[in-house]
Amino acid sequence: MGQAAQGVSELGYAMVAFPPQGSRAVSPVSAWVLRETVGIPTDSGSHAAAVTLLRQEHPAIGLSAAIWMNSTCGVARINALADGDTVTVSTELPHDLDIARWVSATTGGSFDALPVQPSAIAGTLALAATSTLTLASWVTPPSVVSSRSLTSTWGVQNVLRTNGAQCGLAWDPLLGVIGVVIDAADGVVMASVIADPEIDPVHVQAAAVRTAARFIAHEAVLLPGVPSQIRRDWWQVIDVDPDVDDAENTAVLPAWSVATSTELVNGELGFFEAMWTGLGGELSDDNAAADAQQWCAMSYHAHGMWGVSVSAAHVGTRVWGNAMLAALRLPDPPPPPPTGPIVRLPVELRFTHPFAVAAVSVSQNHQSPWHLTPLLCAWVAEAVEADG
Repeated sequence: MGQAAQGVSELGYAMVAFPPQGSRAVSPVSAWVLRETVGIPTDSGSHAAAVTLLRQEHPAIGLSAAIWMNSTCGVARINALADGDTVTVSTELPHDLDIARWVSATTGGSFDALPVQPSAIAGTLALAATSTLTLASWVTPPSVVSSRSLTSTWGVQNVLRTNGAQCGLAWDPLLGVIGVVIDAADGVVMASVIADPEIDPVHVQAAAVRTAARFIAHEAVLLPGVPSQIRRDWWQVIDVDPDVDDAENTAVLPAWSVATSTELVNGELGFFEAMWTGLGGELSDDNAAADAQQWCAMSYHAHGMWGVSVSAAHVGTRVWGNAMLAALRLPDPPPPPPTGPIVRLPVELRFTHPFAVAAVSVSQNHQSPWHLTPLLCAWVAEAVEADG
């Protein structure tokens, strides 16, 4: 895993550490590039990795960055942040119309504003933003069936049914038995993961990222079968002859859409330190003010997935207090995977309670900075009907 993928993964885990009630979506890559782009020194390895992501095209994702600075920051600092045309840099703070044009152009018209308000901080010194637009079409689209295929309808009319070698029960090294559905597209692998309801959503989301990466690495993630005494309310054994060679696992899950806002200025995420070092050096410690937010929306349907995000940060001269994340406790490790003779039992997964989703970029060139980079993560607690 390259430096960019590793950095995005670590930030992504921190971003979902305390998911709010209900559904949520975040874009780790948008937040990470924002943090590393505004950070100084610009000759650091993480900054260079972020700029490399901006330079290299990806078949399924568009990534853009912009920095607007008060002219008092000095031309040398601005030139240090600009890397050719990779990052849009201006020596003047933008008007609302300029911001709207940039955001709309880079998000395909999904957003027309930034999630921070520069006018809310007196003496704004600098404003930085990144945006992502992800579009993926599934190689093997699932079928659309009635929501009656789920024991819980989740308030939607239709759900998706998929079958084959990329769905079924899997073994996660931290969580034990999980249910997995993998969707593949050109440049993106998306893992939907369901686990026992008592497991913290943070750990299920982390398992989704791990599972996608393991599939991309061609690991044998799915269990060939399960002991009959292991029962869950989110899967059932299919009533077929287990000796039939072509019997396949199946899964039904809702098509869904979600849009959420996430606060990024947090001691655990490192945004204040990056903005202070990169953008706010002219401010004194006792009057520094900073804000960083992200808007993210995702949609998952029969033909593919769509995701868009815009992250923004600005610094100014209002007193600001830093919020810290509480320590995150990992779950106790599960027992080892089933051993001994295992009967091959095809199963049907039913995504009838909240589950996690992770979209991870993949490249045939494993040296690409995009390879294994988490693009989007979601926690689907309330399925909302998705088009497509």
